[in-house]
Amino acid sequence: MNTSYEITQEEILFLTFNQDQECFVCGTNYGFKIYKTHPLKQTLIRDLGGGIGIIEILYKSNLMALVGGGRNPKFPTNKVIIWDDYQGQVVGEITLAADAKINAVRLRQHRLLVLTDQRIYIHNLQDLALLKRIDTGPNPKGLFCFSLNESIVCFPSKADSGTVEFLGLENNMMWAAKAHSTEISLMEMNYQGDKLATTSGKGTIVRLFNVKDGTLIKELRRGTEKHNILSLQFSIDSCWLLCTSDSGTTHVFSIAKEAVNPDESMVGKKDAQKNNKKSKLSFLKVVNKYFDSEWSFCQFKLPDKSSKVAFLNHHDNEKLIAAISPRGQYYIISYENPNQPKVVVIKSFTSKIIDNTASMIGLPSAFSS
Repeated sequence: MNTSYEITQEEILFLTFNQDQECFVCGTNYGFKIYKTHPLKQTLIRDLGGGIGIIEILYKSNLMALVGGGRNPKFPTNKVIIWDDYQGQVVGEITLAADAKINAVRLRQHRLLVLTDQRIYIHNLQDLALLKRIDTGPNPKGLFCFSLNESIVCFPSKADSGTVEFLGLENNMMWAAKAHSTEISLMEMNYQGDKLATTSGKGTIVRLFNVKDGTLIKELRRGTEKHNILSLQFSIDSCWLLCTSDSGTTHVFSIAKEAVNPDESMVGKKDAQKNNKKSKLSFLKVVNKYFDSEWSFCQFKLPDKSSKVAFLNHHDNEKLIAAISPRGQYYIISYENPNQPKVVVIKSFTSKIIDNTASMIGLPSAFSS
């Protein structure tokens, strides 16, 4: 039977929250989609006719960086495409060596950072001129952080496994922190750019560092058994930290007492004074650091272990967490009662089928609604 269209199963290739966690983006096997995080609302969908393996949006603007991916990439996988959705077209591109593998991209107001297996490339966003190249050594997991004020880049050291290196872009100064005895598996910087959370391949400990000088702020214990850490996420006010592992458990840590900047806003900190749990044998901390670690004050499990999580900034004074999964599942978890957190919303944001001949159009102004 002849048909005028082709039916294709939607596949989510890439999934992440934007800088302020108020929306999330999906790279798909046909283009990309953007959703408002809470309440869940699709604000944009683009059928580009090929796969997008990485997408980075600049807050909720019309500007985004795209990298091809999947079995039928829309763009060569060694290119970073600057897409202006207001114009609905490519407005710039960066081409790397043919064998280069792009592992991550970060967009800021004035800078674009591209991470490959061996290097970080820093470009001026306005004209895409290359400003700096940093040799990081092998970094297949795409681990690096770039502060929102565009002043500091941090990445795993190529010379010393388990060490984080910090580079101040304004003065070209470097400093380091010995984070773990083994290879770093994940790292995340907070919204203010003054705290960094790290984990190792063991996945039992999360360490929190002062970005400005690399000093250790505190040690948080996820558990005692080895697990891969899949997600770290600060709340926007830096009062809370989420940690998700492949055990399927998400841990909620209170970190409000550890203000790096004494002038930080106290918004949300009164609620966040809930204490993390500590061992009853904490008096033995001199003998064994295990007993001095802080444990999460709240934990919950989700059906999809690979979910990414984010705080919802205490909407209407509710303590809520959003979780999104590559299978297209959306959850809202309430931790108002930390002893009994519960899933209060379950929705799907994936399309079972798409019509490749349809023109899929959304308006950037949908974010304002």
